[in-house]
Amino acid sequence: MTDQLQKPREAYVLSIASGIITILGSMLWIVLMTMGWTGGWFEWMDGFMHGAEGHMYFWGFEGFSYLIGFSGFLLGIGIILAAVMLDRRPNEHATWGLVIIILSAASMMASMGIGLLLGIVGGIIAVLWQPPTRPTVGTSQQA
Repeated sequence: MTDQLQKPREAYVLSIASGIITILGSMLWIVLMTMGWTGGWFEWMDGFMHGAEGHMYFWGFEGFSYLIGFSGFLLGIGIILAAVMLDRRPNEHATWGLVIIILSAASMMASMGIGLLLGIVGGIIAVLWQPPTRPTVGTSQQA
């Protein structure tokens, strides 16, 4: 068997896609926050604490939005690096799959859900992946 057949390719591809989508989502998040879009996140507080939405920026919560975007960028890079390590060290597939799952779950806000789903599915495939067994001498391969 070739070395290419003994790697969890599906997990690798899904995890790389998750990292890319997470990075793109976090960059979009940062751009939207820079343009002043809040998405009405604080409108639900309008009747609470005498309209707390107007005070969010006074209290310094706008920096939290940038933190979400920046952390998503770093987590996306981490997902890609874990996927590359999964491809280079397929014997450690369970470890790298678990790292991909954890980083994907942590990037939930920045990846807008799509990167999260791809990363969790890719990580689960990596954890459950088993290398193909080689037939032993003297056994038949008839089904």
